[in-house]
Amino acid sequence: MIEQLTELAPYLSHYPSALVEAGHFYANEELTSEHYMSMRIGLRVVDGLKQIGLPSTLCLLIDDYNAPDVHSETNLAIAKAHGFNPVITFREKDQFLGTLDIFNSLKIRGKAKIRKKTGDWHLKDDGFAKIMNADGKPTCSLLDAALYCHKYTIGGGICVTVLPDTKVYRLEQLHTKSVLKAAGQKIPILNVYFGTKEEIFLDFDY
Repeated sequence: MIEQLTELAPYLSHYPSALVEAGHFYANEELTSEHYMSMRIGLRVVDGLKQIGLPSTLCLLIDDYNAPDVHSETNLAIAKAHGFNPVITFREKDQFLGTLDIFNSLKIRGKAKIRKKTGDWHLKDDGFAKIMNADGKPTCSLLDAALYCHKYTIGGGICVTVLPDTKVYRLEQLHTKSVLKAAGQKIPILNVYFGTKEEIFLDFDY
């Protein structure tokens, strides 16, 4: 990983710091090998950024918006016992007000449209990116966009997200970036995707 980060160093160095999110889990699920892998890679990212001279802060996201909070405190204690000690822990339910701000901004900018048959809202220029369900519940892409805005407000630097390398996560991140762009938000995002053997793929948008 350090080789990949070194290649990006000329671009990463334009920013004062980074927030590194890893180990994301749903509040109703127990930790799996994939979660532990994400945590290990998150720690490697923090160390790698340090080696290229970029200070970073380790973070964790607990998804308690789409799931009941059953295991979050236990999972957090287990993670810390394994050496993963996030400085900041984000709760997805806390991003709801942020989603409304972005959603309203998209409507004002003429970037959101409603599908009359379903009542769902989508990006006007990207019909595949659904942002709000008919019941008023924001989609994952809109929640992620709100989280990125929250992170950037806190750190003012690069938002690093460690995720499994799957089509679902890559598409979700692509839609999230489309939402941010439509809302006029310019946030440097470094996605760190990992495979089943902990192989790493970096995707930096700035």
